[in-house]
Amino acid sequence: LDLATVLDADALNAFRYDAGTLADHAANDLVLTPHRSELIRICGPDADDLWDRRVDLVPDLARAWRTTIVTKGPGTLVAAPDGRVWIDAAATAALATGGTGDVLSGMTGAALAAGPDPERVAATVTLHGLAGRQAAVDRAVRSVTSLDVARAVPAALAQVADGGRAS
Repeated sequence: LDLATVLDADALNAFRYDAGTLADHAANDLVLTPHRSELIRICGPDADDLWDRRVDLVPDLARAWRTTIVTKGPGTLVAAPDGRVWIDAAATAALATGGTGDVLSGMTGAALAAGPDPERVAATVTLHGLAGRQAAVDRAVRSVTSLDVARAVPAALAQVADGGRAS
């Protein structure tokens, strides 16, 4: 069965310091969504500076592993196996709470149901960032919960449909 797959959190930790095994199993229909620590865990203990150099290095990893990689954090970067790269400008520090990445994983899995497409993954990352921003505005807080983000997805979709004008 050839299904698109999203690996996040403990699914990524299963490949701790074992990028070679991950690369052996990777394919174009695989999306990895590591934050800084998870990316370093995959690449090994000598990869501490990887995060600082991710703009240069992650596209190479995406090509080598034949997978789309979403490096979550400030300036979330999406790298496709074909060399395309997107930097997400919609992300917000409000998303720096546990569980919000799970919402992104679910949204990404839903997007992949239409077929593996790194550009669709990048659009989903932006939508997630907009939902995080909307949730922070709705709640008038600096950080949001995963439920806040999930509840804000319809408003973020409406914003995109309305040409980007905030509600």
